[in-house]
Amino acid sequence: MKKSTLIPVIIALLAGIFALTAIASDTHDDPEFRAVTDQDLEWNDYQPPGFGPGLKIAVVHGDPSVPDEPYTIRASFTDGYIIPAHIHPRAENLTVLSGTFMLAKGEKQDDSKLTAYRPGDFLYIPGEHPHYGKARGPTVIQLHGIGPFQTILVDQELAGE
Repeated sequence: MKKSTLIPVIIALLAGIFALTAIASDTHDDPEFRAVTDQDLEWNDYQPPGFGPGLKIAVVHGDPSVPDEPYTIRASFTDGYIIPAHIHPRAENLTVLSGTFMLAKGEKQDDSKLTAYRPGDFLYIPGEHPHYGKARGPTVIQLHGIGPFQTILVDQELAGE
């Protein structure tokens, strides 16, 4: 192939690659650049059935109740907060922002199996995978995923059902 015809072919291939990349990354993109500071967050008590008081959440981006839409939320736990065994129907991505977040896989609370995660640590938790935990010190985590975000207790008797 001549150099003069090779350049348009390369340009067309690159344009196609860039177009496919744009289409793939367009999924659920917000058309506006958005920045959220800590001061912008509105914290609310969050107590799903079977969970005790001392948990607050703040929506950082999106609406966690909307199916098939991305969301980002933060959860704040008081020192010693116990997170009973539960699942989320969809996968969640968790980053520890402050404190020590203790977590283990399983349906039954067993503190000997808890692993300590510290600021900067990341966990990927697949949907429908039971897990439980505890906060050591005041602790804040950030979760992001695809809605709807739901917290379902493993032991429904604890939920009063």
